[in-house]
Amino acid sequence: MSLPPFRPAFGFSNAHAQTIWPSKFRRLKHLPVVQAAWPRPAPAGGVVDMVLRPFKPNRPGVLLLHGLEGSGQSTYLRGMMAALDQANFNVAALEFHSCGPSPPSSAQLYHSGRTDEIEFALERLRTLWQGLPIAACGFSLGGNALLKYLGERSDDVALAAAVAISVPFDLAACARTLDGPGFFAKTYRNYFLRSLRRKAAEVAARFPVPFTEAQVNACRTLRAYDDLITAPLFGFADAEDYWSQNSSAAFIPAIRRPTLLLSSADDPFIPESAIPREAIAQNHWAQLVVSPTGGHAGFLHGPPWNLRYWSESAALAFLQQQLNTSL
Repeated sequence: MSLPPFRPAFGFSNAHAQTIWPSKFRRLKHLPVVQAAWPRPAPAGGVVDMVLRPFKPNRPGVLLLHGLEGSGQSTYLRGMMAALDQANFNVAALEFHSCGPSPPSSAQLYHSGRTDEIEFALERLRTLWQGLPIAACGFSLGGNALLKYLGERSDDVALAAAVAISVPFDLAACARTLDGPGFFAKTYRNYFLRSLRRKAAEVAARFPVPFTEAQVNACRTLRAYDDLITAPLFGFADAEDYWSQNSSAAFIPAIRRPTLLLSSADDPFIPESAIPREAIAQNHWAQLVVSPTGGHAGFLHGPPWNLRYWSESAALAFLQQQLNTSL
């Protein structure tokens, strides 16, 4: 389908303004939700935290997946939930392990390519939503996990369509970007590492793990964090091995569901060279839209007195077409 081009709002042509302003200053109306903790059977155990809107009979549903250190309370996710709800979709959000209100039930937290929680949530939603068609929309890390899930399951995937926004297709390239020099790279890096270190330190205090709280607190880069924590917790040799096995670019050729990919060329987290244009172009199930501007999961447009979010309207139009919800 053809989407209207993204044009940044006046005063928001800068990538960092697009990235930071929505997170810090966007105000959304309260949307009542139900917070649920769905128990997982053995051997996984624990619970999966979910945020749900009330069920709407005979309407398709969308599962939302947040980004690194996000949650059901993240502004970008709440904005998409409100847009989908207003368009009469069923909508739910998965909060990855340690990102919701339930304390971690094991030392394993979550990572950019973990897909078992996505599969579990979809199994439950198929029952909850009475077998109605389901799509998914992932942001950043959640978009990477979503594309990996689609590629892993291929023809057997439990989704009718998907949208992935500001995806870190190449985890190594994105880690190098955020670990690089400069004020903004350091600001973004420290923002993520503060909460990542806090969670890992709590895990070190509660579970037998191959690292100490002191080692966790000494991590100053994403590479150091993934070498020390992510890799050993999930059985990878090191950060490079983790990034290589979980970068979604490698899974795109196997995707067999209509999938919209929204990216911006000026994303401060994701170098434009990391976007796998050729692999996407060769898969007719995938549609890539790269705007010159938009920042990371920003896409703020419209007049200053009525700012809007292009990614929400683009995702909504795509999902309405794919799920035939023009009734």
